[in-house]
Amino acid sequence: MVLASPRALLPVVKAVSTVSVTRLLNADGKTVARLVADHSTVTAVAVTAAAAPGDTTAELPWRLSITEVRGYPGRARKAAVLLAGVPGVSQATHNVLTAALNALGRHPADYSSSVDAEITAQMPASVAVARLLLRLLDTLEQNVDGVLRDIDTEFLHDLRVAVRRTRSAVKLLGGVLPASLVAHYGAEFKWLGDLTTPTLSRSAPSWRPAGRASSGGWPRRCAGRGSGPSPTTGARRCSRSVTRAAPARAGSPPRPNWRSVPPGARSGG
Repeated sequence: MVLASPRALLPVVKAVSTVSVTRLLNADGKTVARLVADHSTVTAVAVTAAAAPGDTTAELPWRLSITEVRGYPGRARKAAVLLAGVPGVSQATHNVLTAALNALGRHPADYSSSVDAEITAQMPASVAVARLLLRLLDTLEQNVDGVLRDIDTEFLHDLRVAVRRTRSAVKLLGGVLPASLVAHYGAEFKWLGDLTTPTLSRSAPSWRPAGRASSGGWPRRCAGRGSGPSPTTGARRCSRSVTRAAPARAGSPPRPNWRSVPPGARSGG
């Protein structure tokens, strides 16, 4: 894996192309231009669980181009004009990378840790706050796998920023939300914030074992074990041992589902 100070360069999409070349001949049988046809199949690379929803494989439209042959530039230009006039053929608006990402529901630079929720002045306050919190949750969830897999430190940084912003929003704007929701998620995100405090920023967090106390955080016996070949190796091993010692209850998800509404928290309070 390549680091680009401080981010790791991660594969996002893989493209497999089939290219065919057809010679365009003049009346003398000489090659005056070439028609290049490129057909690509793209596949999303599942580096983390934050992959875009939808199909993971897609076919791109054929990409046709005319290449010049030395000594016959005019013929290539004429061939390009003729090709552009063929029904169903249109000028490509994106390069191959952008087209590949778009086909999989992505686009360049589509990740941002900024809070860009779509909120208008006409929205009810509760809807506006909900949109804000959901946007923060999107950012948080997009960074979870990167944190657990120790890809680079920025995953943890962005996750912690999203957690802090969520806690601030719940504290300052929670008056427009059901009180039971505010109490439940206030406690949950406090736990997550405590788990990823700056003093533990070099340690990989483990998800809460079943039966942990509401005020619990990183297990005491894991403290100071973030050394080894990787800064998180010792901490990760410790977190796995803790999880094995206190397995989740049957039927419970392996990670918290912050999008689900807890029982008894659906009505206003």
